Amino acid sequence: MKSKSTAKGYNEVAATKGPSGPGRNHDAKPVGAMQASPTRKHHEQRSSARSRSPTRSTNSRFSDDGGEEGSAACEVPGVEEGLEVAIKKALQIILLEQSFVKNLVSSIKSVLVKEIESAVSDHVESILFENANLLEEVGRLKNRVESLEAAADEAEQYSRRNCLIFSGIAESANEDTDAKIIEVCQRNLGVTVKQEDIDRSHRLSSHAALENKQKDPRSRKPRNVIIKFSNYRAREAVYASKAKLKGLSIYINENLTRKRSQLFWQSFLNTYTLKSSIGYNYWIGLSYKDSDGKYTWVNNTPSGYCNLRPEGEEGGCVRLRTDHSGQWDGSGCADIRVHICQRDSDPRCSWNQYGQSFYRFMGDGRSFDSAQTECASIGGRLAIIRSTEINTFLESFVTPALSSSYCYWFGLNRSSDSEPFSWNDGINLSDPHWAPDEPSSSIGQSCGCLWSDGNNDNHGRWDSRTCEDALPYICERPQIPLNGKWIEIAAVNDVQYYFSTFSANYFNANEYCRQIGGHLAQLKTSTLYSAVRDHFSSLGVFSFFFGLDDLMKEGEFRWADGTLLSETGYSQWIPGNPDNYLGNEHCVERNVYTGTWNDRPCDFQRRFVCEKPKGWLAKAP
Repeated sequence: MKSKSTAKGYNEVAATKGPSGPGRNHDAKPVGAMQASPTRKHHEQRSSARSRSPTRSTNSRFSDDGGEEGSAACEVPGVEEGLEVAIKKALQIILLEQSFVKNLVSSIKSVLVKEIESAVSDHVESILFENANLLEEVGRLKNRVESLEAAADEAEQYSRRNCLIFSGIAESANEDTDAKIIEVCQRNLGVTVKQEDIDRSHRLSSHAALENKQKDPRSRKPRNVIIKFSNYRAREAVYASKAKLKGLSIYINENLTRKRSQLFWQSFLNTYTLKSSIGYNYWIGLSYKDSDGKYTWVNNTPSGYCNLRPEGEEGGCVRLRTDHSGQWDGSGCADIRVHICQRDSDPRCSWNQYGQSFYRFMGDGRSFDSAQTECASIGGRLAIIRSTEINTFLESFVTPALSSSYCYWFGLNRSSDSEPFSWNDGINLSDPHWAPDEPSSSIGQSCGCLWSDGNNDNHGRWDSRTCEDALPYICERPQIPLNGKWIEIAAVNDVQYYFSTFSANYFNANEYCRQIGGHLAQLKTSTLYSAVRDHFSSLGVFSFFFGLDDLMKEGEFRWADGTLLSETGYSQWIPGNPDNYLGNEHCVERNVYTGTWNDRPCDFQRRFVCEKPKGWLAKAP
């Protein structure tokens, strides 16, 4: 048994050595342990808890006899701070490497560019698709509006179908217009009209016009009479006999709607007004009659449509001024001017066939080179007159004017004053039709033109002119197209195709195919359709007309040769088509989006494909 002093000394030694001494008894408390500070007490509680834990901390150190050392050795001061500093230094070293930064930026840029391009591409594609749909819908709505306007005009004109307008019937007070109409029809037309054939009739005039007529004693011209017949048969019998009024001051017109009346006068001006850069003033058939102060057309109809300049010149006769956008001016009737003649139809305004070519007279004045360019732009060239027969044919269209002459460019010229004339296609001239003393030896007169001359015997002969002169010209379009060619497709054995280089509506496309010796292509099998579709696609054309429509009977589609689609069996319709949208889709196209068939309005503009049998080639004249 040890003494108290011995025990006390042991405890003091243990207390002196502290918690890091060897052979520490974890349950023993040193002297003064009851007065330990809260911090130390907390530290000891943490150390005790760690010693009882089944898993030791990796940061703990152990004594030689396997016991865990004190808690001060378990927590190495500054480890977290040191690790953070080390990581920062490592990152600084990495970021200072230029190649790393460059590669990092390049990678980020590449990813961002791809993402942005993809997003923009999808957005643009969506916008383009929506825009195409909107344009298509606008086109449909426009066609619908035009269709409704046409239907309304048709309905209005139908309501006027039994009406006629008589002009030139003498006017009297308290008159019976029905009786006057019956008398005119019987006496001048030889047509018996009974009272029961007339629904009603009356003079056409506003109250203001009637008051002016009463105030102005010079207003002797009778007002027009409109008559509505009770049946169409009586109306037609009268209108069919109107030619018997020729030479009289009485005439008969249909009662047209405002739209049709405007179209009539616009057509008149567009057809018979020559466009000229020279600034001609043309006489037109409008003048004073019997000095009554009002202009009247030479066929005794009132002026109606009027295009007189507000501040124009006065005169008994009327001229059309090309230097004032076609407006009219008065002028002295004795003045010498060029003039415009009118007849029922003028074939020069369209293509006219002779042999294997089509010819057209162009009225606007151009230089020789400009005329060549314009002819080429419509698929032709300046006319080549190789024979007397062709010259006679063209001469027949150039009716000589009474007081003026014109010369029309055609495809004849020479490269210099010392060279002979030759055709534009390089072939030497033969069988010429020069006027006397032509071609001229004057310097610079190196281009040929065809005379239309009413003053001497040169009409229909050739003249040489300076190539810069502004003259009308004659275009020729051979049956085989100059801006393209017939081609053969490997997958098709017995047919040639012409792929148009321009757009046209279905009717004009069909006519063009006919004029070049074929018809719109009949794609009756999958092989034919695929071959034509793929060839057009290789040219960048993804929508085109071919020879299929239901114009003869709604819903009954036929090929160009009249064969029913239902008999050939093959078709490539878009699902839900043909749908005859808005009741106006009768012609078939290759759809730009789907590559399959869609019915379209025939007046839409599309490229097109023609076909003809192999070996069937048109020959130039």
